[in-house]
Amino acid sequence: NFGGDAFGCAIDPTDANIWYGHSFLNYRRLKTINAGMNWSFINTGTSSGDQWRMPITMHPTNPQILLTSDYVGMYKTVNGGSLWTVSSATGDIGAYAYDKVNPNLVYASQRNGSIVYSSADGGSSWVTMTSTPGATITNLATDPLASGVLYATIGTYTNSKVLKSSDLATTWINISNNLPNVPVNCLVVDPFDNLIIYAGNDLGVWV
Repeated sequence: NFGGDAFGCAIDPTDANIWYGHSFLNYRRLKTINAGMNWSFINTGTSSGDQWRMPITMHPTNPQILLTSDYVGMYKTVNGGSLWTVSSATGDIGAYAYDKVNPNLVYASQRNGSIVYSSADGGSSWVTMTSTPGATITNLATDPLASGVLYATIGTYTNSKVLKSSDLATTWINISNNLPNVPVNCLVVDPFDNLIIYAGNDLGVWV
């Protein structure tokens, strides 16, 4: 028990004993290989800085590959956190989302902002998209069955709360429809039926 605020986390789907987590201030990125009995710090290659709501996102088919960030930059590991490499000097990322069909495509969003970044090489390098779904982006999600389809949730009291892009985050359309005008914080697309979408907002879960 490290105490403090914990945010990004991931569990290896091939080994339920391997967990990754984040503890804000002092510890940053952590890993256990025995289901939480013991933890080690996995910050080699990153800056000494931290980040509120730091993401730790695992590759959909290779659990050795993870993405994270801090206030200084974005990072990628290909060996389960033993060593991180800098992939961008732009940091403070709020969310990552791998394309489930083509994991070489990855998206990231600015924390507390409106900027979306795109990677075509699995998160090793990034470009800033000129189009934005709006602000403030709270989460990103990809379609499990269709490549290039991305969803963004917005944490403001407006009528644009869930946006969809079908062209690699180049353009966006508002699909909020009858959702109440409260912040939407997360979104998941059903892995077997991509017409079913779950959105979590300040009032509950909507389908």
